[in-house]
Amino acid sequence: MNTSIIGISNHIAEKIMTAQEVSDLSGFSEKYITSKLGFKTKRISTNEQHPSDFAISASKSVLKKTSIDPKEINFIIYCSSGIYDYQFWSPSGHIQKVLGAKNALTFEINNGCNSATMGMFLANNLITSQRWKYGLVITSDTLSKFIDYSDQSLFPLYSFSDGASALIIGKSNYHNIIAQSLYSNGEYAGCNKILLGGTRGTQIKNYSLKDRYIKLEDAEKIEKLRNNVIASSYMKVINDALEKSNINYNNLSFILTNQNTKKIINNVLKQLNIPKEKTYNTIEEYGHIASIDTLLALEICLEKNILKQGDFVLLATAGIGFNWGAQVIRI
Repeated sequence: MNTSIIGISNHIAEKIMTAQEVSDLSGFSEKYITSKLGFKTKRISTNEQHPSDFAISASKSVLKKTSIDPKEINFIIYCSSGIYDYQFWSPSGHIQKVLGAKNALTFEINNGCNSATMGMFLANNLITSQRWKYGLVITSDTLSKFIDYSDQSLFPLYSFSDGASALIIGKSNYHNIIAQSLYSNGEYAGCNKILLGGTRGTQIKNYSLKDRYIKLEDAEKIEKLRNNVIASSYMKVINDALEKSNINYNNLSFILTNQNTKKIINNVLKQLNIPKEKTYNTIEEYGHIASIDTLLALEICLEKNILKQGDFVLLATAGIGFNWGAQVIRI
């Protein structure tokens, strides 16, 4: 039996924010926002909701769905963009306690909107090398809290939404992880940051509340990243994953990508020569939910029986760092 996705559950924020509301706050027209970014509505957390809340809810759901005792979980990997409920705090340890998964090793990884792919890569290797039975991989982010809509330079990030996915990784004959590929390019690491929260933030003498929001820097570099580097790097990991799995584009039943922007999604599909009928986009209704996008689409496709046993599905993600990942799954 191969390493597999035993179960998957998502908890997406219930509160809806419309493109018109973003328009009112930003000064961009609703039509421009929808045409460029692709969302008509997105999901945002309330002030009382935090990343661990969504993570715990999704985790409880997948444990119930799979009828797995939390004490059987060998490890918990908490994957995110690195913004937790608190600084100097372990969300994976907190989740272990809440779930009663007392036998689980716990740790966190920060890999932006590629974190779920990185988490599944590590889980696959832990299941294989340690001969452990089950791993719980959780990805959770509430990045909408860190968007200042009055800052028009943040336009590419206006689609950020909130939620969590939880997966049980183990051995099975179904939903097999056939191949994985990862790639990093640190050339663009300095393009985005939040000034407050890190050690450098303690040196800011006259900070304002705006310093708690994401900042995009070096507009020329970001434009190059968006217009060329993201799509070409997607192709790099996709081609590598397909080569490792010994299949080609024609064998793919579906490709699910991060919902960064409408333009990036279409560029990737165009380069792959994949028709829109062979993908499932969630951006119009949900926005871009960090590394949850592909897992939300995967769960929806499984529940709607869009994917059939034996289908090959490719999941492709990209995140700050910058990092890319691709996985071939056999349903």
